[in-house]
Amino acid sequence: MPGGNTAPQGAKFVGAQILWGGAALLHMNDEAAVSWLKANMDDFLRHMGGTSVYKECLCNVVLQYVPVTFDPTAKGALEVVGNDNSLPRGVLTKARWIKPLERRREGQRVAHTIFGSSDPWAANTAIREGL
Repeated sequence: MPGGNTAPQGAKFVGAQILWGGAALLHMNDEAAVSWLKANMDDFLRHMGGTSVYKECLCNVVLQYVPVTFDPTAKGALEVVGNDNSLPRGVLTKARWIKPLERRREGQRVAHTIFGSSDPWAANTAIREGL
């Protein structure tokens, strides 16, 4: 890859799986190789062709009884939740209310949300210890 970024010693693809809809799931031989590839994804995609895209696989976690004052669309809201719970920066990538706002009962104080995490470890921590 350009810029002298070389893959970790022994890094290789060990399999590929074509998914429904035409997406491809690539399997690598170790975590260091995966981390390196994620860090160099733009260069990798450029070499794969103009139509290739990378889509992070999310681990969704349902959180119950979240105060309705929480705004999952607010800039920085996910970062605050992650920091408050000692999660690595950027692993919470998505959040939404399960029930649409217009269907809430008047005076409702809590609701359920779905958080998307790019890190299975963080998702498991949220399930085990709560957020």
